[in-house]
Amino acid sequence: WLYCELYHNDENAFSYFIEMLRRSYAERSPALRALDENRVAHPDWYRANDLIGMMLYVDAYAGDLHGLLDKIPYWEECGINYIHLMPLLKTVKGRSDGGYAVADFRTVQPELGTMEDLERLSEACHAHGICLCLDFVMNHTSEDHEWARRVRAGEREYEDLAACGWENSFVSNFKGREDFLENGFAFCVYAGEELASAASTFGYYSGGYELQIATDPKFRRRGYALTASAAFLLECLDRGKRPHWDAANMTSVRIAQRLGFEYDGEYEALTVSR
Repeated sequence: WLYCELYHNDENAFSYFIEMLRRSYAERSPALRALDENRVAHPDWYRANDLIGMMLYVDAYAGDLHGLLDKIPYWEECGINYIHLMPLLKTVKGRSDGGYAVADFRTVQPELGTMEDLERLSEACHAHGICLCLDFVMNHTSEDHEWARRVRAGEREYEDLAACGWENSFVSNFKGREDFLENGFAFCVYAGEELASAASTFGYYSGGYELQIATDPKFRRRGYALTASAAFLLECLDRGKRPHWDAANMTSVRIAQRLGFEYDGEYEALTVSR
């Protein structure tokens, strides 16, 4: 019951996990299912003393996945029957952590090929009695992965921001939840189950994000706005983007100054309404 312990004894989550495994197995090709059955019948297959492996980076060794197909005769000549491919799934340049910070587990790094190329390589290797291994860590995801983006923006948090009764501009410049999750983010502070303060994306451009920050009047002067806005600024820096702070009042100015901004003076702003 390790799974249930990790997921707070949620048996519904465990049932979903088991059903997902059954569905995934049913979708495997007949050849892979036959390979599965053979390995179940011989559980020590990976400990056999006739396995000779090679570990390689696709780009350094063959350019791309298609190039690996041409190497199969050489592997056979060398007696190699186990190929270990170093990380090749999609990552973001500059934030790849050596290829382990995966942004999309269903996409191969474009310069290396496609998932269809990987499938063809797998089939060709198996046809020649060669095991194919892919190096990745399932719970090591990039901040650009959909899971991470949804956690940062928060599906629940988005609904709370959209329905907020004391501030109506947290997500007002976005078409909806998906647009916000794709192009914006927010950090929320809760008092129990109640939204107390938030720092959200008011607008965005190629080089940065504009911050919108507000606090429920009954929770002011507790440091919540400072906490949320500090988290927002750190996220901007992590993304290599410039945070833009357009203070609406002197309280906002003072928070910004505490976080390193310099006050540049007032300007007149007009509101146009229908």
